[in-house]
Amino acid sequence: MVSVIGTTDLPLHTIDIPAFVDDIGEAARTGLGLPPNLRSVYLVPLPAENTTVKEGYEITFVLYSAPGKTIDQKRAAIKGLDEVVRSREWDGPVKVVVIIKEHDPENVGVDGVLRWDTLNPA
Repeated sequence: MVSVIGTTDLPLHTIDIPAFVDDIGEAARTGLGLPPNLRSVYLVPLPAENTTVKEGYEITFVLYSAPGKTIDQKRAAIKGLDEVVRSREWDGPVKVVVIIKEHDPENVGVDGVLRWDTLNPA
């Protein structure tokens, strides 16, 4: 599973947002070598007044996933996300930042259950 949080000041109103969100999820999932549908994406638009002044736009992705991905898988995810963003038309330069955060199963809970417990039943 990969959870992707993207925060951005990009003018999202100029694109098909559901398609963009789906493409982001697929780039992260396939780059990290995960099976189909094992991704969640949260795209958070930030008004320009809530960001630092800069030339152009910026989007920062944080990918949360379990450890064990190879450096090549991480490279593929980063390249794929960059390509998704650059495949859209923006009215200025765009900086794409990707941060990969790995977490062990003892540090994640889903639906009230520690992932560690589902992998190591008593």
